[in-house]
Amino acid sequence: LCFCLPSLTRLSARGNALKGRLPLHLGLLTCLTSIDVAQNKLVSLPVGLALLTRLRTLAAASNPLSLPSSALLTRGLATTMSFLVSLSVIGAGMRLTQNPPP
Repeated sequence: LCFCLPSLTRLSARGNALKGRLPLHLGLLTCLTSIDVAQNKLVSLPVGLALLTRLRTLAAASNPLSLPSSALLTRGLATTMSFLVSLSVIGAGMRLTQNPPP
């Protein structure tokens, strides 16, 4: 999906019975301005969403989300994106400590 549709601006998968997690590679769709994955069975959103600097709308209500929590999502897109950015920074730091550069 990511490599076939690099210019995609809107992604809607509302009410499609999606389960589990969205792919991390979703963050490669850098033209996305709107994502609607509400009314599914998603437990987390990918940290890769932090790369989507053009994103203006993220609808993820009615999912059993634990990461980020549904409560965090209700605080708005800016708060959610800041949280995902912080997770990506922590993840990068963990990779560096596990595999230090030569």
